Amino acid sequence: MMGSRMKLTPQELQVLLEQVQQSFSYDVLMKGYEAYTQRCVTYLQITTASRVIAGYSSNGTPYEVELDIDFLNISTCTCGGAGLCEHLAAVFFEVYQIGTKQSDSLMRNFERAERERRALVEDTARREAFKRRKQEEMEKERLHKEQQQSAVKLVPARVPLPSGDAPKSPPIRPSKQLYETDTVQDWHDFWAKKYGFKPNSAIDFPEVFILVSQICNQARTWTELQRQLLDLHANLFALRKISDHVDNFTHWWSSSQKKICLETVENCLEEIGSMLEEIDWDAVQKMHPDRIDQTLKWLSSNFFTEESRCPCSLPLYALCGQHIGRIGQRLEKEAARLEKEIADRKGAQQPVFALHARACLYWLEADDSAATACLERLEDLQRLEIWGLLELATFLWREEQWERLVFWLRWLILVFSNEAIVVDEEEFEDYMDLWWDVFENKQISEEQWGETLSALLPRSVGAYSEFLLERKSYRRWVDAMIVCRVHPLYLDGTEIRTVKKSNPALLLPLYHITVDHCLRSKKQDMYTDVVDMLQLIKQIYTDLNQLGQWESYFAHLSKTFSRLRRFQQLLKEEGLR
Repeated sequence: MMGSRMKLTPQELQVLLEQVQQSFSYDVLMKGYEAYTQRCVTYLQITTASRVIAGYSSNGTPYEVELDIDFLNISTCTCGGAGLCEHLAAVFFEVYQIGTKQSDSLMRNFERAERERRALVEDTARREAFKRRKQEEMEKERLHKEQQQSAVKLVPARVPLPSGDAPKSPPIRPSKQLYETDTVQDWHDFWAKKYGFKPNSAIDFPEVFILVSQICNQARTWTELQRQLLDLHANLFALRKISDHVDNFTHWWSSSQKKICLETVENCLEEIGSMLEEIDWDAVQKMHPDRIDQTLKWLSSNFFTEESRCPCSLPLYALCGQHIGRIGQRLEKEAARLEKEIADRKGAQQPVFALHARACLYWLEADDSAATACLERLEDLQRLEIWGLLELATFLWREEQWERLVFWLRWLILVFSNEAIVVDEEEFEDYMDLWWDVFENKQISEEQWGETLSALLPRSVGAYSEFLLERKSYRRWVDAMIVCRVHPLYLDGTEIRTVKKSNPALLLPLYHITVDHCLRSKKQDMYTDVVDMLQLIKQIYTDLNQLGQWESYFAHLSKTFSRLRRFQQLLKEEGLR
């Protein structure tokens, strides 16, 4: 018979982790982590023969899992799936949590690595697409020159025209062609009739590349500056289409579909930012001044309006202000215009975008105090553009402007700590990732990191729980669970065992308060959980040699809730009465 042990050695955990990183896809790891957090692993035994035997149950379907520590690829699961499944991944996270108590941190590292991998793939795709476009342009120019040379030889001698001025007919314009002389609005009107994305689906970045490449093929023979401007507007057109897509379908999309689309928006913004930086705007002002005015006019009517619900309006406004606004003192004129609009709307409906835009201009000047003061003038913080503000914070993170980043993250605590404000889960995760990078780069102390997590409760309860347990602050951990109304039966078993091993009496207030809350709610489906907790409470009192206190507590509880007949019946069935 195989012996068993409590946990893996650090060396075994490292070997297992390396195999997991090499063998599991990110999607399978994510599914496994979700199953682990939902407590789908019902039992677990670590044998002395370097194997983990576990039970897994989801939606009433049980599976038997055997995870081999030395040779992960020969691990088995009764689900019958090909390769390594999410059930094995869930068992891995359970084992890792027992050994290190850092499964949440590990998953964040997996997510960060996946984002970096995707960014690398997308960057490679961008480079390849750019390279192909250049090759196509060179080939087009070569063919164009050859056609011109051959055309000269084929033109017959000029036939003299009759004297007098012959009337000139207007040039015939093909309906399926763009010209360099067209306005920016003409470009977008032409594309709107011809291009789009597949409806009712999330849009990934390769689809955007395909669309932009199709559009930019029309400008192969244009001058370089005009080609750059058309390339910029092709990406803006794609961004507008994606934004419309998000507005129309977010209400029934899954979180994964929404995440894909918002990641595509982020990548589009990054691409547009690179283009805005590469374009010589002084040359544009000199050679094509009307293009700047046309571009700003189109942006104002499609992104920078009070009616626009596009999540990317604010970071796009910042990018344009950074690169185009400095031409011809446009930023100063825009600031004066916004101040006037805000003043004129006093007493009426607040100009939400104008307040965000004015704050953005302060942000560009690095006047963060004025920017946040401007945003605080919003009467309803629910209308705060959180996603856009996080993108501005991400700009600071990329530039390693740590002091400014910490300022903005601290200011955003007033949003994320307010439970009345609806916050998207993905937005909060992005916010916490920025805080984590600040802490990792030693921009705040460990004490400040703990205070931040405490201020963000209850949304930060998972990270705060991990922080307190790592520092053996068990009493504070219990207090946090009580404040956040965390059901102790839904906590990670290793967390409860860790606190119980230190001092089981610390758990009693958590169990007592939860039992009282469940019974006062009078929801019969919670009575079974109450009985389970009462058995745990009785066991703790027994271990503490305080059965007298248990009897007093139980007698008071039974009397207080004597009218809950279903509850009293369950107490008899479980032998507690």
